[in-house]
Amino acid sequence: MWLIVKVLYFFWGLFVISFVAWVVGLPLSAYHFNRIAVWSAMASVILYPLIALTMLAGLTKMILAGLIPILGSCLTEPLFVLSRAVIFVVDGFERLPYNGINTAAPPIWFIAAFYILLILAGYPLYRGRSLSRLVIYTLLVWTIGFVWMAPFTGNDSENQAIKLHVLAVGHGTAAVVELPDGKTVLYDIGSRSNFDLTGRVVAPFLRSRGVQRLDAVFVSHPNIDHYNGLIDLCRFFPVGTVYLNDYFTKDAGRAVEILLEELNEMIQPPVIKQLSRGCLLQPTIAAEGTDYTIKVLWPPPAHPSYALDTNDSSLVLRISTGNSAILLCGDVGIIPQRLLLEKEPPENLKADVLLLPHHGSLGSTVPEFIRAVDPAACLNSNGKVPPSRLDKLAVLLPERTIYHTCIMGYLIASLSETNISVQTFHPSTICP
Repeated sequence: MWLIVKVLYFFWGLFVISFVAWVVGLPLSAYHFNRIAVWSAMASVILYPLIALTMLAGLTKMILAGLIPILGSCLTEPLFVLSRAVIFVVDGFERLPYNGINTAAPPIWFIAAFYILLILAGYPLYRGRSLSRLVIYTLLVWTIGFVWMAPFTGNDSENQAIKLHVLAVGHGTAAVVELPDGKTVLYDIGSRSNFDLTGRVVAPFLRSRGVQRLDAVFVSHPNIDHYNGLIDLCRFFPVGTVYLNDYFTKDAGRAVEILLEELNEMIQPPVIKQLSRGCLLQPTIAAEGTDYTIKVLWPPPAHPSYALDTNDSSLVLRISTGNSAILLCGDVGIIPQRLLLEKEPPENLKADVLLLPHHGSLGSTVPEFIRAVDPAACLNSNGKVPPSRLDKLAVLLPERTIYHTCIMGYLIASLSETNISVQTFHPSTICP
């Protein structure tokens, strides 16, 4: 009986130490890593004996391998079982609800207030005195404020209609759209320049904005620089629906088959739907004045007689609210742009912000199409290209302000009821 009491006492002490360490590091974790790991203290208690045994077995194996190799090899299987047990426990905690709450960085003053209060609380204890009631109550108020304000959402623009974030992913596209009702959708997630696109670029960005889930991901077409980060994204974040065009699976290669298989086999698989020209995604109006529409302008429904190549089958979306709109064009080329000019009335093409087709390719840009859209700003998601090519694009589209991710980095286009602005990451400027 005394042994059970000793063990329980030990683990209780371990939990208290883990919990205190978690609380003390909580604001810094939220600030630097944009994550709140709710179950980390409990995970530390359960993992401690497993990791301790794993390290002990590994050290013993190393020593025995040098002295008596045959005895060292006997520890191979136990060491494997222990390591698998550690992975099993970590995966189990990863699946628990609210294990990782994404959060934008709390304000510096808010973090400073917490540590000042900790010092004010810890000093009397160090001197053997009782805690001040004022400090206790203030810490309680801070805790309530932290819980209430989390996830410290980064969507802080007043009177915002739409905000488009074009991430700098090299040769590829990853565009995050924040909608008026607080929903977040993604248009494409792919790159040929970035090996770990989701882990190194997209996931940290979404966490910094306090995004907990993605309501939708639109994959414009089945080129790898537009979708190769999708599987990892669905592992990092819950995704409501993945929208593909009608041609996505037509004559699909093995890479697309693997993509769809992986999505369907996930623990929380997203709903997969196909879209074609004329589809209108009318969301629920969250509040008065936040009505918006997402309309598919291209491609037409799949038909045996249609011969569209992969790029020309790209989803073209127009996201509009009030008098503001953005147009996302994927990699559509000359033929779809000319057909859109013929089939769409001018008001359906008009947009304040345009994500240039095919990464600003000269051979895929129709000046008449750009004039019909008449954007105040053209955003271009592109990798490193010769300056001469950018100069030629500027000549092709005179009187258009073009922002290139390869030069200016991450781009933010904000559309409000009163104005349109584009902010660039480098150099840091705001252009009306």
